[in-house]
Amino acid sequence: MIKSLYSRFLIVIFTVVLSLFLLHILTPFEIKSLFVKYVMYLGLFVLAPFITISRMLVSKKWREKGVTSFFIILILLVVSAIALFVILFTTQSWYTQTILYENKHSVYKKVELQMQDIGALGYRNREVEVTYLTSLFMFVSPVRENIDNNPEWKKVEIEVNEMGLEDY
Repeated sequence: MIKSLYSRFLIVIFTVVLSLFLLHILTPFEIKSLFVKYVMYLGLFVLAPFITISRMLVSKKWREKGVTSFFIILILLVVSAIALFVILFTTQSWYTQTILYENKHSVYKKVELQMQDIGALGYRNREVEVTYLTSLFMFVSPVRENIDNNPEWKKVEIEVNEMGLEDY
């Protein structure tokens, strides 16, 4: 009974982690926290073998063991193939340097100048429209042209400097 609950709990956690990963890769959904990103990547590669082993131990039917194991291993292989490049090139989060505009109707929508540390190659920057879901998760979209003339945006230029750079 406890093994079965443990196995189901692992499957639920794996499903949540896999959903976050797919949202992050396939949609404009971004994870702002570097810690949450690392936990998500680690969860994908650590939970899959645990789930496979726990399903093998818990399940009494060979068919159920085989089907569950096949799908978990297939998901792990597909995610590994996709994630290899994503993990290598996008593990660093984007950090807000300046809030350029705020939406007059929603405090969660902003236009920000963001920077990303890419190691020895320096920094990348981008100007994006951000909709915050929480302090950890956000939706990002390109900034529309002529935002200066748009009445729903207020120019604020607030220096945030999340990366802690002296001059940028």
